[in-house]
Amino acid sequence: MVAGELLGPQLSIRKLSVEPRDVVYVKGIAQASDGLCCVFSDGGGNLVLACAEDRAADLQQLIDDLTIELKSNDV
Repeated sequence: MVAGELLGPQLSIRKLSVEPRDVVYVKGIAQASDGLCCVFSDGGGNLVLACAEDRAADLQQLIDDLTIELKSNDV
């Protein structure tokens, strides 16, 4: 079953892979983002982020920002 089938058609779904050590950080940022999205762990650092369809652009911006920040922390 696909995540969209489980969560509903009005939701926007994004997948994000991070280092396992960064999962708690990403979940904390998501929770602090005024209810922007829910974060589900698919095991290890594989995350599924879900938000209302009308907030999809905001979720994508958050993911883009997190990707840049987490890459800069690895250097």
